[in-house]
Amino acid sequence: MLPTFEQHLFVGVDASIKHDCAAVVAAYHDQEQGKVVLAKHRIWYPSPKEPLDLDGTIGDYLRYLHRNYSVQEIDFDPYQMHDLSTRLRSDG
Repeated sequence: MLPTFEQHLFVGVDASIKHDCAAVVAAYHDQEQGKVVLAKHRIWYPSPKEPLDLDGTIGDYLRYLHRNYSVQEIDFDPYQMHDLSTRLRSDG
């Protein structure tokens, strides 16, 4: 079920550049059903030969979610995401 703008999305990010998949998952609480619903997700598969451009993949997807949905919170591991999170904060 796709979320509407009225539903508050909570987003989790697991970033990897070369050796593991990277993912963004967005969910919301459906009050009528009383459960958490997966709203959107995206997975990337980088490799040592083709490392992931965090800004051009995860960053662009987070910007898309922010423009089109009511994103309330984005949680991430700061190890890989520090630079990107700084840029996203300055973007608004």
